[in-house]
Amino acid sequence: MSAMSFATGPVPQTRRDDVVEILHGHTIEDPYRWLEDADSPDTVDWVERQRAFTEEALAMLRTREAFRNRLAELYSLPGDTIDKHCGGRYLMWHDDGDAAQPVVQAAGDWRDLFDRPITLLDPNDWSEDGTTSLKDAAISPDGLTLAWASSAAGSDWTSFTLRNLATGEERDPGIHTKFSTVSWFPDSVSLLVLDFPDEETGETAVTKAAGDPRLVMVRTDTGERTEVLPAGPEGTFYWGGISHETDENGNRTGEGWVVISDIIGTSHNSGLTVFRHHLVDGHSVVEKGRRIAEADASHHPVGIVGSTFFVLTDDTTPTYRLVAIDLAADEPTPSEVIESSEYPLSTVVLAGEILVAVYMVDVSPRISRWSTSGEHLGDIDIEAGDVHLTAPDEHQPDVFIHATGPSSPNVVYHLDAASGELEKIQSAEVGQFHAGVERRHATSVDGTQVPYWYMRDESNDATGPLPTIVYGYGGFDITITNTHSPLWQAWMEAGGAVALVNARGGGEFGAEWYRDGVLDNKQHVFDDHIAVLLDLVDAGLANPDTLAISGGSNGGLMVGAVLTQCPDLLAAAVPEVGVLDLLRFHKFSSGAAWMSDYGNPEDAHDFEVELAYSPLHNVREGRHYPATLVMTGDHDDRVVPAHSHKFTATLQRAQGGDAPILTRIDQSVGHGAGRPRASRVNASADKLAFIAEFTGLTPRF
Repeated sequence: MSAMSFATGPVPQTRRDDVVEILHGHTIEDPYRWLEDADSPDTVDWVERQRAFTEEALAMLRTREAFRNRLAELYSLPGDTIDKHCGGRYLMWHDDGDAAQPVVQAAGDWRDLFDRPITLLDPNDWSEDGTTSLKDAAISPDGLTLAWASSAAGSDWTSFTLRNLATGEERDPGIHTKFSTVSWFPDSVSLLVLDFPDEETGETAVTKAAGDPRLVMVRTDTGERTEVLPAGPEGTFYWGGISHETDENGNRTGEGWVVISDIIGTSHNSGLTVFRHHLVDGHSVVEKGRRIAEADASHHPVGIVGSTFFVLTDDTTPTYRLVAIDLAADEPTPSEVIESSEYPLSTVVLAGEILVAVYMVDVSPRISRWSTSGEHLGDIDIEAGDVHLTAPDEHQPDVFIHATGPSSPNVVYHLDAASGELEKIQSAEVGQFHAGVERRHATSVDGTQVPYWYMRDESNDATGPLPTIVYGYGGFDITITNTHSPLWQAWMEAGGAVALVNARGGGEFGAEWYRDGVLDNKQHVFDDHIAVLLDLVDAGLANPDTLAISGGSNGGLMVGAVLTQCPDLLAAAVPEVGVLDLLRFHKFSSGAAWMSDYGNPEDAHDFEVELAYSPLHNVREGRHYPATLVMTGDHDDRVVPAHSHKFTATLQRAQGGDAPILTRIDQSVGHGAGRPRASRVNASADKLAFIAEFTGLTPRF
């Protein structure tokens, strides 16, 4: 389908300004810089014209309604996550499959969550369009106060609210922050919060950086803020929580530990500081902290038994090990509890003095139980593409395992960590669908073997090249697992195939695999995805007329780089909320935090590396680019929409072929979290229908 037949009107024109800079000896034109101001009248007008143009085009897609109807069914599969045990109650995020947002339910016994739960929070009442979402919630240790953090329009910024559970009275404690969980101290009055020097409000809501946060204890009754840790070196973020001690009867003593990880931006490495907390006149007090580990390796806190602190680390091995540190020792040193293996030790949770660990064996989970002294207590037999473990209370043996796979959206198990007894407590059904999965390997340009999953509906007996979506990420130590996705199921049911790529830069095979895809090695990520495209063609599974590539955020960067480097390999491309301007990403919102993966554009060496692959700066006038749907949110405050806007305008002007360049700009949607169900359905349907149009897929449903 040509651009003229696909869209009834001309491509919207974008004003070009004469903005030129000399950066490290390079002349860099930036004619669309004015689009960086998300709230200017000119940008608002441009967004509205692009929206109208895109909607007119998408309305012509043959398969849009078919995908929308099927995705509405698949996104309506119920699912629950048992998350915490606090204030004498278990909390569960309950998704009934119909509402825009999941609700929070509570019960004294976890089994009652399924039989007679009490609904504590219903975010569906918070906004007419369902775009205000819940980020976190917890009940105070005395069971009297519920605190929660809510987000408007998908923003990373959250506002805290308190509710007296006896009277129902609600109040605003004046906490406006981001990247903070709801962590109560034993006094049931104080919360642990990140305190940023500047709030992103008003006209600078999307682009302005908030500065480096300090860590504070907030008294919710008085508003008093006591500093726990000052703002660290530039780019430092703090992550952590509060551990509560119990006596021999299992009652909380009012004492315990505050465990804080400090990370520069999104660095792989993290240090650890531990603080003792106790009660003075009924109020929690935090003592001076003790440095336990420097940020010379990755250190993930697992839990504390008495004074023994368990930490997952890659300090001596790229595939991680679990160590124990005696916090009462004069000079705390790590001793090994669970040794490393050839497979990454990806997760460990503590439940009732039992450790439950997950190894990733060729990026498939294997679960085992261990004593705190390092004795292997046995394996847990669960077949899944991915698992998520929650231990709601480290003092109790309950572990909830949420298992998914390409044909299985959500199976929930209860594991008694002490006995090893496993019980399936919930599952969602997808009908007769079953994905056929093949583990394949492509050879990247430097000879590295790149694993990927190739999947299609087992009932699909079509031969020859299939319309195929290649999906990947390749960054920030994030692992792409073979989990269930309504998007992929709908595409496979329609007759297409999916390839999920385990590219370098991710966490699939440990720290070395991650480091081989960042900074000077970032091009390896794109090479790995290109290798998979070529492998699919060489195997006869697809050809350039049936291939599409998709990814979001850092994965959106990957899509932008691949489509500008190898446009002839693709029929369609969908970069979502992508980092597409690698010369200015560090100037907006939390962008400077990503220099751990991308480097610093202010540094001459890093600039050369970034310029070589930056999608915005590698678009060439007159070249034939594949059909491209650039997707973003109008006020994404993590990857600002200017990345997508500037890339769209540049591609539209440069396109030398007939394939359309469109941008789908959602309203009241941020980077993706908290998106209401209807919005997810519509966005997914448009993406699949767009790809289907240009890869030649006619749905079987």
